[in-house]
Amino acid sequence: MNLPVETIQAIFLELCTPQTVFPLRRDEPRLLVTRVCSQWRAIALAMPNLWTNMSIASCDWRSPPLLKADPIPTWISRSAQSALSFRFPNSNHYDPLPIIVGLVFPVIHRCSLLEICGDVATLNWLLALPSGSLRSLQGMSIYLPNPRYEPEHPIPLVTIFQSCPQLRKLVLSTPRGSWSLLNFAYLNVPWHQLSTLRICALILAYECLDVLRQCTSLQMCRFSISPIGGFALKRIMKLCHCPITLPFLHTLRLDFSDIVDNNCHFLDTLRLPHLRNFCPGASFRRPEAWSLSMLRFILCDTIQELDFSEFLSLQCLPEALDLVPNLEALLLGNVSCMTYSDKMRALAMGTIGPHLTTLHFSSVDFHLLLGILEARAAAARADPTISAFIHISVEVFQGTQLDMITLMNLGCEFNSSNNRHR
Repeated sequence: MNLPVETIQAIFLELCTPQTVFPLRRDEPRLLVTRVCSQWRAIALAMPNLWTNMSIASCDWRSPPLLKADPIPTWISRSAQSALSFRFPNSNHYDPLPIIVGLVFPVIHRCSLLEICGDVATLNWLLALPSGSLRSLQGMSIYLPNPRYEPEHPIPLVTIFQSCPQLRKLVLSTPRGSWSLLNFAYLNVPWHQLSTLRICALILAYECLDVLRQCTSLQMCRFSISPIGGFALKRIMKLCHCPITLPFLHTLRLDFSDIVDNNCHFLDTLRLPHLRNFCPGASFRRPEAWSLSMLRFILCDTIQELDFSEFLSLQCLPEALDLVPNLEALLLGNVSCMTYSDKMRALAMGTIGPHLTTLHFSSVDFHLLLGILEARAAAARADPTISAFIHISVEVFQGTQLDMITLMNLGCEFNSSNNRHR
């Protein structure tokens, strides 16, 4: 069977995982497609974007190191001059850096995405790069395994961002439950350049506001805010007199760990005229009250997508949907017969959320989903002001391929496990 080259290329891109993990497995798709026939091999080798994303996995690189590292130069050469993406491991129990640095260092100037999951030794290698080595870097993710860095010993990231003129995405993470003492005064990040910012660590609320005030180009944002009270609350009250406007921000997630009333002072400072997607995140105490409080203080007329996927209870769903009049998409968590409540029944009947057209589930049973879609379709036929569900996506679908076909016959687009079905 002769297929167009464009079709074969699309198949390769769909077949291959986003990143090549080293050491290579015998069933690595990129290797397999080059061994089928000469035509497939020629097509694969002529696709530089197939060889650009590399991840060095956690393993013992000492035995035998050359065999495990040998394919990396091959991948780099096949990528031609395309932008590269690297992910480095944590080197607590092994030391791949002498091998990897020797291979990656000559082409680090081509790196557009860099993810570092490592300790101070790995970060020190990054700091040792010559000036201008990261001039093509557009995205950086740094995971700090050490749960505490004292203020008098700031994390060694001072000069990393000084030579990143194209940096647009930044992710800083620390282990869950740690109190991050990331000293932002030492980071020297070009905040005004960033379009995406995720700080997955508890930070002080007034530091968050100081950062947001500089992020004039921000489009997507996630913060985890430490308890607000005492000195922090006083500083926030002063900042409230100088509102922060983020004109391009369309996606926001904020996690808090304090009572609702004090959080409102934080929200009073923000002006988000083009917010489209909102996730209230998780609060350690009274999560439902926190989500409703935040919706009351944020201009909800522009919100089109609401993420409730981390909430175990949906008791606040009716009031939340009333606060967001133009909502089109709703993200829910695991929905089963055990958790199906009168709130989900009202959603299916269009009593709440009548304009919703998109539903996303972390997990849902086929029969339950079928009942929801049929009830909503019947309600839409009876009342033209109620919209039928058009787009359905499920991360873990508890059903068969035949069940998927049954759902698609209802006239909706169904997407499950990264495979779209119509």
